[in-house]
Amino acid sequence: RVDLKMDPGRKLRVLLDGKNVTKQIRTSRVTARASEVARVKAVRQAMVKQQRRIAKSGRVVAEGRDIGTVVFPDAAWKFYLTASASMRAQRRWRDLKAAGETIGLKQVLRETRARDRRDKKRKISPLKPARGAFKVDTTRRMPKGTLKVVLNFVRCHPLGRSAARG
Repeated sequence: RVDLKMDPGRKLRVLLDGKNVTKQIRTSRVTARASEVARVKAVRQAMVKQQRRIAKSGRVVAEGRDIGTVVFPDAAWKFYLTASASMRAQRRWRDLKAAGETIGLKQVLRETRARDRRDKKRKISPLKPARGAFKVDTTRRMPKGTLKVVLNFVRCHPLGRSAARG
């Protein structure tokens, strides 16, 4: 029953009932609860409906653990970005530190692994690669390198929906 909007200005903002919640949804507190709440069928159904509504406004690049399998199963291009749990924890820890949060790297790693287990085992929208997704291991890649791989794939497969693997 909430009004969820994406404001794609110079910097993307997420609006919840008109309030900018962009920073709040990226906190460790919210992240820790996200995969727990995602197991609730009614929540997932409502979120999928909201995500699809938002995407109708134009071309969209979306990320999430069930984007290619559930939310947009007919997307032209699907990418399954992965990295080791330790690397993802390090990246998340740096982001949280930059946002002013005080949390230990070991705790972030424990939470990362716990979230992965929960999300892979949940019955509703489990974490798994989408059929036809291009897999990219980002463990040893910087963001620019990952972007280069993805853009190269799109250039080589301009119509999308390719089941190429890499």
